[in-house]
Amino acid sequence: ECNIVGVHPFGCFVELYTGKEGLVHVSELDSKRINNVADLFKVGDKMDVKVMALKDQKGKIRLSRKAAMAEPSAGDAASSPASDAAASK
Repeated sequence: ECNIVGVHPFGCFVELYTGKEGLVHVSELDSKRINNVADLFKVGDKMDVKVMALKDQKGKIRLSRKAAMAEPSAGDAASSPASDAAASK
């Protein structure tokens, strides 16, 4: 969970850890189209993100909220149909 430190038309900057920020591009914020980033996100909000790639030697990081939302959380895995079937054997 990262703190949003900047909101712009092209995406949100989040603080990964003290002193390290990264951009979550507007296309990686949600699976649906976002017309105005500022309508959904504010500085100080929290956001789960997934590191998708290290882009270059300068330390740029490609981040995705969309990918983080698609991953099942630990609680979801415990109640999934596959785990329910395994528990009933």
